[in-house]
Amino acid sequence: MVNPIIGQWGPVAVIVGGYLLGIYFQSRSIAHLDHRIDDLRDSINKRFEDLRDLLKSEVKRLEERFDHVDERFEGVDRRFDSVDKRFDRLERPIVRQS
Repeated sequence: MVNPIIGQWGPVAVIVGGYLLGIYFQSRSIAHLDHRIDDLRDSINKRFEDLRDLLKSEVKRLEERFDHVDERFEGVDRRFDSVDKRFDRLERPIVRQS
């Protein structure tokens, strides 16, 4: 015959063993999930760094173009000043002495 204590505690031991196995495998999958989340976080951080670098390069390129446009405007301003001086000379009456 089977010992009555084993008969009573046998199903409890099987259930507890099942829970322990479940906890063990669940913690393994959680550790794997944590590793996967860390990989995704690193990937997102790298993408943000790449985007930041792209934006910096685009801003630098636009600033260079703005500098070029400013230089062209300065050239146009000088030309307008030159034309304005010409008009000023034309507006003054020319008096010829005879």
